[in-house]
Amino acid sequence: MLCTLKYAANLQERGTDMKKKLKQFKKYSSVTVMALLLSTMIYTTPVMATSAEFNQNTRVDSNSWTKMASPKKSTSNHFAAIYLRDMMDIHHNSNNNYEQLYARMSYNQTTVIDRKMSGAGSYEGGKALLKRGKKTCFLLKQRYCSKNQQINIFLEGHNPKYDCYVSGSWNIDRANSKVD
Repeated sequence: MLCTLKYAANLQERGTDMKKKLKQFKKYSSVTVMALLLSTMIYTTPVMATSAEFNQNTRVDSNSWTKMASPKKSTSNHFAAIYLRDMMDIHHNSNNNYEQLYARMSYNQTTVIDRKMSGAGSYEGGKALLKRGKKTCFLLKQRYCSKNQQINIFLEGHNPKYDCYVSGSWNIDRANSKVD
C-alpha cells in the first residue's frame, strides 16, 4: 500500500512538472513566434516597392495628358519603371494595332526623370515613348528620390486620332535599372 501511495505521489509530482514545463513552452513559443513575425515585417517592408496600377477605366486622351497615378515613394531608391501591359481601343478591345504611348512623370509640373536606363522605347525632352507589352526603366533626378516624395504619371496617346485605355504599372521604388 505504501508503494502504491509513493507511486501515485510520484505520478502527481511528474504531472505537475509537466504542466509547468508545458506552460513555459507555450509562453516561450508564443514570444518566439511574435519575434519572428515582427522581424519578418521589419525586414520585408523596405524591400516592397511602391507600384501603382493604371486604372483600365481611365480614358487616355490622344491630344492631352491624362493623369493615371500619384503614388508616394516608400524608399530612397533612384530608379523607376513603367510597364505598359496592354492598350485597348475605346471599346476596351485589345485586338488592335495600338503600339505606343507617351508618358510624362512629374512633381508639380516638373519632370522627375533624369534619363532612360534600359528597356523599350525612348526618352527625350521630359517625355517617354512607351511600347505595348514592354517595360522601361528610368533614373530619377536626385532631388526626387527621397522617401514620401509623390510622383505623378501622365499618359497621352501616340496617334492624335485615337484615344485608348491602358493596363500597366508605374513602379517608383525600383532598386535597380535592369529590365526583368
